[in-house]
Amino acid sequence: MRVLSLNVYSFNELSEEAQKKAWEKHVNHLEYVWVDEGIDSLNKFAGALGIKITNYEIGTYGRSFVHTNADRDAFRGIALKKAVEMIVDNTNGYCVYETMKDQFIKSMKDHGDMKNSFLEAIDVGLQDIVKDMEYQESLEYFKEMAECNEYEFYDNGNLI
Repeated sequence: MRVLSLNVYSFNELSEEAQKKAWEKHVNHLEYVWVDEGIDSLNKFAGALGIKITNYEIGTYGRSFVHTNADRDAFRGIALKKAVEMIVDNTNGYCVYETMKDQFIKSMKDHGDMKNSFLEAIDVGLQDIVKDMEYQESLEYFKEMAECNEYEFYDNGNLI
C-alpha cells in the first residue's frame, strides 16, 4: 500500500503567481452571472413603453450596443405620469431595471424629451451590465468568490 500526502491551499495561501494562474483560468472559462437578468431588464423596460429591442451586443472587450425600434412617434401621446406608471408596473425587480427607471425620470425632469430620456435610460442599463461583467472578470471578484465558496487549490493554482 502507498499513502500520498497532498497540500491544499485556500486562495489567500497561494503565491501571487498561483493566484494569478487561478484567476486567469476563471476568466477563460467564465460564464457571466446575472447577464440574463440584465437583458431581461432591457427588454422589460423597453416593452413597458411599447418599444422592442431589435438587436444588441454586450461584452467587455468590444463594442456594446442596444438597438430599438423607438422613433419619435412611439412616444406621442404618452404623458410623463402615464409613462412612469407603465415603467413602474412592468418592473422585474432587478437593479438594472431600477437604474433605468431612475435615469428615465431624471432625464425627463432635466430636458423633457421622452425619446432621449428613454435612450439615456437604455444606455445607463447597458453600462450597468457591462460594468458588472467587467467586475466578474476582476481578480477582486474571483478572490471574493473563492473565499466565500471555500475553494481549495493545489500549490500551482489549479482548482481542486
